[in-house]
Amino acid sequence: MGFDWPLGRIWHGYVNPWPGPITCPLCLGVGLNAASRKLFDTFRSWAPRMTKDEEHILLEKGPTPAEIAKVRQRAPNYDTPILRYLLVEIRGRRKGTWGSCSECGGEQVVANPHPAVKRLYSEVNLHERWQPIEPPEGEGWQLWEHAPPDGRPISPVLLDPEMLSRWCAKQFKTNAEDWLVWIRKVGGYHLPAVNSVVPIGQSN
Repeated sequence: MGFDWPLGRIWHGYVNPWPGPITCPLCLGVGLNAASRKLFDTFRSWAPRMTKDEEHILLEKGPTPAEIAKVRQRAPNYDTPILRYLLVEIRGRRKGTWGSCSECGGEQVVANPHPAVKRLYSEVNLHERWQPIEPPEGEGWQLWEHAPPDGRPISPVLLDPEMLSRWCAKQFKTNAEDWLVWIRKVGGYHLPAVNSVVPIGQSN
């Protein structure tokens, strides 16, 4: 109950203190070759005019008709990373230019070239050997955003699931009962999430 890590800050046990790979200097972290990266960078200018064939292939890969409609209408927040990469790949393959970055092979990062880092890791790669440390367990209940390695608390530590569900309902203007069902179902586990809130119960 005394856990007081600052709200909104990534838990320090999830932050690797050792220098690791750096963003690929050739593709700037996109992971694509020059032609594909140009499609990626100009996505907003051509995606609303995708062809019917591109739309059909895109539907087969997962995005819903509603998501595709948002792209065509240039709706706010339509540019999701997954949809963007999918459509860039579809168009790139159609044009015969699709491919990964020659420097990083699509990994988006390359080995840290700094001489001091190379000397430091001459025997053991400390960045790769590092293991995250989970927050302390306890009797309190707290809502966390994301999962390792980006997990961070976003609610105060509360006594029980009922109190946490009421806090969530007030904070997010939603139904407390729905939150309570969710918290009781998944509380106590780190769940993978992207841009969503994840309840953590019986820990923190």
